[in-house]
Amino acid sequence: MKHIIVFLLTVALFSFSIVTGRAEQPTELPSGTYNLSLTSESGGKSNYPVRLTTKINTQKGHSSGDRAEVVTDIVVEADYLGKLVGQTAERYDKGEFFHGYIVLSMTLQWPEGHYPEIMTYHLLGNVSKHSATGEGASFRDSLLTSAHENYQSKTDRFKWTLTPTQRQD
Repeated sequence: MKHIIVFLLTVALFSFSIVTGRAEQPTELPSGTYNLSLTSESGGKSNYPVRLTTKINTQKGHSSGDRAEVVTDIVVEADYLGKLVGQTAERYDKGEFFHGYIVLSMTLQWPEGHYPEIMTYHLLGNVSKHSATGEGASFRDSLLTSAHENYQSKTDRFKWTLTPTQRQD
């Protein structure tokens, strides 16, 4: 009798994963290798190979009836650019994905020159089909004197995309 109950529970859990569409892919942006493309308003374009690491945050997600929201902590690492950190929130209705958004940010300090610079990136966008697109801004703050009494700030706006290097289906 115990074996039958264990078998039925296993089948029920497996079936629930298949019915909700979450059996193999727990997030629209699974961990893997991606390309991050940044296109600024001034016409500059950068394309970075990045490593994306995700971890579902069970403390923040919730479900109610047929609807569920999955919150995922995310880190995007590029050798040249550094680490962007943030979260995605994905909404599902009856197990089907219907909307998702992503927020990423990063702050770097470059003390290499005579006066240090601080560079900050903010990215906001939508998630779907194993990719993300959106808009963002970068802020470059430069200290102009050694006494840090004066500084200069420059803002650049850009559009960005995050696409897998290999198809993630």
